[in-house]
Amino acid sequence: MDSSPHTLPSASRSRHAVTARAFTARLGGVRRVGSGVASGWGTPAGPSGVPAWEGLPSWYVVVGADRVVPPALQRFVAERAGSGSAQVKGASYVVMMSRPDVVVRQIDPAYRATR
Repeated sequence: MDSSPHTLPSASRSRHAVTARAFTARLGGVRRVGSGVASGWGTPAGPSGVPAWEGLPSWYVVVGADRVVPPALQRFVAERAGSGSAQVKGASYVVMMSRPDVVVRQIDPAYRATR
């Protein structure tokens, strides 16, 4: 097994792949960029209105070893939204799989604040 912080253990990769396939199948396919179709349901994409983050409380987990979205961009997005945030230096893009403890610590206060 690769010990890189960017690689999930094989059991996690397998679970993630199964979940992703099931989710994609439920949506009826994958949305292609520029296709004009939202969420694969065949409805025309259009303006969605005011972003929810402008008026709702939000939380964010910044992952330091993300090779998809740079941590600086993640911090910018979190700050712009006024999100409460946590940073995990060695976590990968799929932080919910590699560090579920941190994700739960973000979800719990979010849940309590919105109840």
